[in-house]
Amino acid sequence: MPSTASSQKALAYLKAVKPNDGWSIETISLSPSSGNKTDSILRRMKLLRRNVPVSDTSFLDIHYDVKQQVVVGVLTKDGSTCQVLVDGQTKKPVSQVKIVSCPDYQYIIPNTNRSGEGAASSSSFSSETVGVPQDLSPQEKQLMEIYVKNALIAMAVLIAVKVLFSTMFIIVVLPLLYGFLYSTCPPMESFDAKQQLKRVLRGYHLSDTDPRKPKGVLEEWTARLAATVTTELATLPGYSVEMLPLGGAAIWTSMSVPTANLQCYWIGANHQWYYIGSRELDSTTTMNATSTRPQRE
Repeated sequence: MPSTASSQKALAYLKAVKPNDGWSIETISLSPSSGNKTDSILRRMKLLRRNVPVSDTSFLDIHYDVKQQVVVGVLTKDGSTCQVLVDGQTKKPVSQVKIVSCPDYQYIIPNTNRSGEGAASSSSFSSETVGVPQDLSPQEKQLMEIYVKNALIAMAVLIAVKVLFSTMFIIVVLPLLYGFLYSTCPPMESFDAKQQLKRVLRGYHLSDTDPRKPKGVLEEWTARLAATVTTELATLPGYSVEMLPLGGAAIWTSMSVPTANLQCYWIGANHQWYYIGSRELDSTTTMNATSTRPQRE
């Protein structure tokens, strides 16, 4: 015997909150009396818990009222008179008769097959256990709209927080970083071209794991001597230095040594001159990248 969409929703709710209580709905079909001119079959419902009726009264429909959070048996088609069967807070059947009104209830006549019912000449009983419905009731649609709205609000809050932190980074962190670099930018006069070139030639910028890095006191002394001689000989015919201030926060510096066919690059920041790399003057290859570290004597 088919049941209504409202009873399906109510049964699905009870099974969700109390899955081990054995909820089911019994649909009772009553043939009209012989004096009744209509051929329609009267249908009543009972809510069962472990195959025991929650109430002796049969109802037009079983309905779950979302606002009042109760499962009721509908006595009138307009939902103005309903008997509370299960309390939504305790999730237990109500022992006393309690009448409430469910204005949101809508009575929908179930789609039945009369061919199998016309042969009944007296009262006949059948029961069925209904599953989770596929269609949403108006109450569930309302709840779904609330969930979607809350999800959209949460997403909007997350986006707003992300934008706020990005704005704070731009407004607060970047000015502080620029102020620090501006205050620690070395003056152009502090760049000693020959001294910086000597450091490069003796391999000061190389990492400790680089095989070209001098090891031991003797190798370091030899590298210093060779770098000094090479620098003096290479710069004797002349060299050029170009400096490009970067907004007062740093200074881009390049040194060209035609005799050695070499061009080196540094950047001045944080009271230091950091070696960036070098290339041959007559080569179009990119700079040989090396690690940058503070250059101290």
